[in-house]
Amino acid sequence: MKIAVTGATGYIGRQLVRVAAERGHGVLALVRRPNDELARFASQHAIDGQLPRYLEGVDAIIHLAGLAHVRRTRRSDGAAFDDANRQFALTVAEAAQRACVARFAYVSSIGVHGNWSGDPIVESSPFAPDTPYAMSKLMGEQALARFHVSAPSRLVIVRPPMVYGPDCPGNFPRLARLVTRGLPLPFAAVSARRSFVHVGNLIDFLLEAVRPGITGERFVVGDGSDFSLAQLVTLMAGAAGVRSRMFPVPPALLRAGARAVRLRREMESLTRPMLVDWSHARTALGWSPPFEPDEAMATTLAASWPNPQRKICGEGGPE
Repeated sequence: MKIAVTGATGYIGRQLVRVAAERGHGVLALVRRPNDELARFASQHAIDGQLPRYLEGVDAIIHLAGLAHVRRTRRSDGAAFDDANRQFALTVAEAAQRACVARFAYVSSIGVHGNWSGDPIVESSPFAPDTPYAMSKLMGEQALARFHVSAPSRLVIVRPPMVYGPDCPGNFPRLARLVTRGLPLPFAAVSARRSFVHVGNLIDFLLEAVRPGITGERFVVGDGSDFSLAQLVTLMAGAAGVRSRMFPVPPALLRAGARAVRLRREMESLTRPMLVDWSHARTALGWSPPFEPDEAMATTLAASWPNPQRKICGEGGPE
């Protein structure tokens, strides 16, 4: 199978390109500029007006490209997210249709269902996007669904929770740096669990979801990596070889304090539940994650701190 990947230079994209090539797939990386690392595993083409010509012979596209974060809030943020996460996805989908590509997989976000939920999230859970990013992802899904209305079997939508793995970006390493500073943290009473997905398992699922014969579907994907904040702090401290220093503060009190400093959403994402029920991904595709949660987390943490005695980021090391 020949697979085209947008966002191929990102954290997930780089690993997806490598794994797909190692499994014998032909890979086309659609990039803004050539990348030496990708050149070992894929042919590369710039994303420009010649997309339909580049996509000839491609069997499936996995669309990872998009905008996830901005450094500060501006009035133009909504437009920037819309351009990257809705309009660009449509541009690629239109090119795919002209090139007769059989499958288009759009990687969305569990955030289209909100920031937390008392019930496990399934594909039919209510939408409740609460950030410009999540709203743009939902609008991207809806625009692609309308575009594929005459050929719905071409479209696969995947909604992952937070992705973790060795050298992952985002909130996971930020929490790790906080833990390894050895400061007392008020999270011992936080028992609400949230779902994560290991990057290797997400990649395996994406490759499964675009194989020939799969009809158009929507998937909430996970792998059993369900952890509370207190559990994560304990695991990170153990892997780093430092003492886990937590004390209990009622989560409701933590959220009240966060509201006072305009960090309500951030504290809710730490202290409220957000579990995914990925049974449809298992039953519809016969899929099971190749990496068990304990193994995946242990591998991630071991890569972060291969030697517990060495200095870590945030304690005089490089940021």
